[in-house]
Amino acid sequence: MSIITLQQAISNYRPGSGVYAALTDEMILLNAVNKIDYHFHVKERTIGKRNPQTATQWLEVESLNPFVATSGANAFGAAGTEALVIGSADTPLILNSSNTKFDMRIIVVVGSNKTTPYILRIIWGTGTMAQAIASGQYSNLVVQYDSYAGVWTDINMEHLPIGTKVWVQTKCGAVGTIDFLASIHEYII
Repeated sequence: MSIITLQQAISNYRPGSGVYAALTDEMILLNAVNKIDYHFHVKERTIGKRNPQTATQWLEVESLNPFVATSGANAFGAAGTEALVIGSADTPLILNSSNTKFDMRIIVVVGSNKTTPYILRIIWGTGTMAQAIASGQYSNLVVQYDSYAGVWTDINMEHLPIGTKVWVQTKCGAVGTIDFLASIHEYII
């Protein structure tokens, strides 16, 4: 398959010519490459916990105040022990933009009281956290390091509409806390 631009693919298409399938594959691939390229070249903002948090504003840009999530013993932490990461009024962060979507890019673990594995559950939704979990609106990742200080981990999640809330729960072999900062990207999609 040759590499062509989307404009070339459109101008080369001739109905009934039999090249539609090949051009469609190239257009799909080009679209995917453009989305990946955009993801890595979009503005990023580092976030920490707002102090104090309000009902709709949970983060502060460029804050070094970490979010904290507490686990149960071999269970996700009880209600109220999750980290409130992104509130419904926290996005868009990039001023004077027309951004309509965002995603979390990384979590930087800055402390923990256990060195055993943690499962982080990154939950998103517009209702309650329990509703989001019941709807399957979350991703998991496992982290374990000898020392958690300054360890960053990539996050894979879908692009979320501006105004969506994000929570993080954790699960560990014993009751434990994990402290972290994060970063987000915003998009015009």
